[in-house]
Amino acid sequence: MARVFLSYDRDDASRAKPLAMALERAGHAVWWDFHIKGGAQYSKAIDEALKAADAVVVLWSRSSVESAWVRDEAAAGRDSGRLIPIQIDGTETPLGFRQFQNLDFSRWKGRSRSSEFRQLMSAIDDLAGASASEPARVPGDRRRFSVSQRPLLVGLVIMALAIGAFAAVRFFVARTSVPTLAVAASEPSPSSHALARDLFVNLGRLQAANPNALEIVADPEGKSADYTFQVSASHAADKTAGSIALLSRDRTLLWSKDFERPADQYADLKQQLVLTAARVLSCATAAVTGGGSKLDQRTLKLYLNGCASLSEIAGHDFRELVPVFREVTRRAPRFEDGWAKLVITEAAVIGWESIPKNSPEGRNLAEDIAAARKLNPAMPEAYGAEFIMAGEDDLAKSAEILERAARANPDDPKILSMRVGFLRRVGRMKEAVDDAKRAAEHDPLDPGLTTDYIEALTYAGKADTALQEIKKAEKLWPGTRIVTDEASFRFYLRYGDPKEALRIIRTDTPENAHFESFLMARIEPTKENVDRAIADAKSEVSQSPRGIGWLVLALAEFGRDEAIYPIVENPRGISILYLSDAFFRPTFHRFRQNPRFMRIANNLGLIDYWRKTGKWPDFCFEPDLPYNCKAEAAKLAA
Repeated sequence: MARVFLSYDRDDASRAKPLAMALERAGHAVWWDFHIKGGAQYSKAIDEALKAADAVVVLWSRSSVESAWVRDEAAAGRDSGRLIPIQIDGTETPLGFRQFQNLDFSRWKGRSRSSEFRQLMSAIDDLAGASASEPARVPGDRRRFSVSQRPLLVGLVIMALAIGAFAAVRFFVARTSVPTLAVAASEPSPSSHALARDLFVNLGRLQAANPNALEIVADPEGKSADYTFQVSASHAADKTAGSIALLSRDRTLLWSKDFERPADQYADLKQQLVLTAARVLSCATAAVTGGGSKLDQRTLKLYLNGCASLSEIAGHDFRELVPVFREVTRRAPRFEDGWAKLVITEAAVIGWESIPKNSPEGRNLAEDIAAARKLNPAMPEAYGAEFIMAGEDDLAKSAEILERAARANPDDPKILSMRVGFLRRVGRMKEAVDDAKRAAEHDPLDPGLTTDYIEALTYAGKADTALQEIKKAEKLWPGTRIVTDEASFRFYLRYGDPKEALRIIRTDTPENAHFESFLMARIEPTKENVDRAIADAKSEVSQSPRGIGWLVLALAEFGRDEAIYPIVENPRGISILYLSDAFFRPTFHRFRQNPRFMRIANNLGLIDYWRKTGKWPDFCFEPDLPYNCKAEAAKLAA
């Protein structure tokens, strides 16, 4: 981790803030002038920060080239060999700095996986001597979301968040003194004060279940509170915007986020801000209680940004968070929640990218699970990581881990979430719905658990109920990526209006553009359109072995069952374990009607599991099934 001084002109604050946040999420400590404490002498604070920095990142623009402050800061970086210049609007750099090659961020959209951000990270690592230690972030190829690969990974990562405000309340109970949280407007406008009052009231309601756990105080400026949420709001003709920042007692910025909605959706923006604040507050309280280790401010900032990011990635980019949480555990080796986040994100990378258990990543995870269990032998996230490590082919091992997890954590929503994924893999869809509902009811403020419930309903053939839950979730978490990208998109992709799925792709999830041909075939199922959709699905197999799931689902969707058998009966080195969950969805109802399906189930080890446990899948009890599951299983066993 490096100490980065970010120099920019005030007019470029909107460009500087996303960069500062991205660097902090990557594990670096970033100083920018928002960090100057009240009463500090401006020039003294800047001079101290410049001297302490490993890298001086300067944003050159039409405004900053005219700024004496920025020129002086850039000169300090240049003269000490720590300067990293960035052009943000193509303006020519001033004399004295033109011998340096500038990074071009004029088209940067805030993405940490962009080529320009990777170049910046490399330059910072070089200056900080990062080659001698673990890099703050390891960029990798972006993995496109595939409907068939979702069942366990995202749900298990989401379960690690403990993001409800009720969880925040429980964390505070362990403290010997009750901490205080203030909610204040960051500037004097009436709209900002109104938003602060709204957040104050709603957070107060959330902690009403345990009034002795957390004191939310009416401190207009937040000067005497342990922590302060500072909020602001603004309105324009076409949009409404808000921001929230979490500050420590000494006014250090710990975390921040901006929100923007159309002008007529201010109520949605307020609700989104409140729920985001509740999630971050939960992360903060886990850190405040320490779980065996009190975090210093730099480690707290690192942890908060990683924890907050976990709830936003919704199944993508787990790899970038592993070094963040590893650094947290290095700095605070007895901080339990840091270990919990580390093992579950490591496991998600291994599962998502199909990395072997005997790989360096697998060995690191095994060591980290052991370290986490030394702090808490019953840690649910450790069970979740162990569950993923068991792999998709060892049903007996997976079931045994679930039994141990349930004994150690009865009725824990995280364990219920694990069980949901397993039940779907073995065809017990109704039980999966029941467990997903219980988990969501246990923590109604967790969008991940609600998303799991919606998905369980969808794949159990309860489309009407799933749609009702989607509408409720969209109202509760407006604009939340985990709802729009996960629950809504998956429902509309296959079971709802395909035009709505197209709209989501084109407005919210361009990374899912490879599904467009499939949706066009659903809208107009001509032979030409269907052939194109299947051809695109076949191309996915060449890019990733998990693409076989998408191909088989596409064939089942358009009634080409006969083309499925050669793929799943003779996969030619491609594992069909990715399909075990998909086979029990409504799309495969017709496919399961053929007793040949039982041979496939036998190859997957499912029949052995069903016979030994006596827990047969739901489809075996469907009244229109033309064969007897147990009889067919007996034939195969003979």
